[in-house]
Amino acid sequence: AIVPAIRKGQRVLIVTHGNTLRALVKHLDHLSRTDILDLNIPTGIPLIYQLDENLSAISHQYLFQRPFPMVGSGSMIGQDNV
Repeated sequence: AIVPAIRKGQRVLIVTHGNTLRALVKHLDHLSRTDILDLNIPTGIPLIYQLDENLSAISHQYLFQRPFPMVGSGSMIGQDNV
């Protein structure tokens, strides 16, 4: 249960599929259907939200800022090989 844990002051880690994450971001950031379609959410980069006492988003940031650290043979963390 996410909300009760947050209300107790606990930090919550949510690991989810891209579409579920997109729905959470849409809700927290009050984005329209068209705005969320244009939003790029990198894969594998933690997104941290700060919430107020009403659980409304105050701010958010990615744990790693660009440029992403390079790994392996030139691929970037969070970049899908499509």
